[in-house]
Amino acid sequence: MARSNHPTASNAMIKVLRRAGKYPKRLTSEQVKKATLLQIKEAAGATFSFAGSGTSGIVRNIAIGIYEVTE
Repeated sequence: MARSNHPTASNAMIKVLRRAGKYPKRLTSEQVKKATLLQIKEAAGATFSFAGSGTSGIVRNIAIGIYEVTE
């Protein structure tokens, strides 16, 4: 969950934030459930928004890119 809130934060930064008390070390099942439902709602909203733009003619062409990140 900490990674989804701050995707650019490194593992070391997340550890520092947890030690400082900014992030909990463990999440309750209720917190995980609420966060998951929120992400599903946001994804559904984005889908409906894009579909609405597509049906109204605002979005005509779609380009999809698939990238692999290697470290």
